[in-house]
Amino acid sequence: MKNPDQSINVPSRWVVLDTETTGVIATREQIVSIGAVAVVQGEIQPQDSFECVIRQPYNSSSVVVHGITQDESERRGTGETEALKAFSEYIGDSCLVGHHVDFDVTILNHRMKEKTGRGIRNPYLDTMELVIAMENAQQIDPRPSPNDFGLDALCRHFNVKRSGRHTAPGDAFITALIFIRLLSISANRDPEMVGKLVHPGMQE
Repeated sequence: MKNPDQSINVPSRWVVLDTETTGVIATREQIVSIGAVAVVQGEIQPQDSFECVIRQPYNSSSVVVHGITQDESERRGTGETEALKAFSEYIGDSCLVGHHVDFDVTILNHRMKEKTGRGIRNPYLDTMELVIAMENAQQIDPRPSPNDFGLDALCRHFNVKRSGRHTAPGDAFITALIFIRLLSISANRDPEMVGKLVHPGMQE
């Protein structure tokens, strides 16, 4: 089997990530937590992971989704600047992967620029975009509900257990499970497809 990373002009280490935030407008919100795990040569590397809660000054309406209250963030959280610098060091120059990852990349870029003066320039790949492309190429079975683009729908379709759902580390790991399945199928049927869907990093 050809290693899918060999045909892609990105590093062989992928970082699958998720962010929990105070809302849905990326350029206005705060990051509540970040979770990530690396994928190397088509395998999840649990020992190569990142998890961080960022201290928040108030409870936002999104607490009902991610469950991290202001008190909890104060108890186990890290300052935003410190957290973002640590995450930047963790990802290095790896290709980022996520479900609807444009949002995660945008908010990370926005917050990093504000706090550190420099955004992230890593290339990135959206798993939902990859699923749709592979469906259109008849590489995978079509989803029963083609207009459902949520992560839960992909979990049902690929029979992935939704453990830790709506937590940043949990959603990152779930997305990684889906991603490695897609990588394996693509490696056999069209090794070039994944590389074609990688977006260049955001420019300063």
